[in-house]
Amino acid sequence: MRYQIKCKTSSFVTYLYDLDKAEKELKNVGERLRQLRISKGYSNYEHLAYELGISRSQYGRYEKGANMKMSTFIKILRFLQISFSEFFDDKKFN
Repeated sequence: MRYQIKCKTSSFVTYLYDLDKAEKELKNVGERLRQLRISKGYSNYEHLAYELGISRSQYGRYEKGANMKMSTFIKILRFLQISFSEFFDDKKFN
């Protein structure tokens, strides 16, 4: 007995592409957070995490490209005294 499976391959491929693209963007966000942390004098991410009240391991994941809540992102940017436009005014995002 043969079964015919119908699927929308192009939609699935598009979904995978978008997922891959989003993952790359999150890695860029994490790298930018790391650059800003260092430029503000925090050589160690653990100290910044402590100041923010975020667990060290969680903040470390953010710098590696983990997804985060918008409220957490805003909290980090405010602490680093940087605006959204300044944050995204980087070659990686243009």
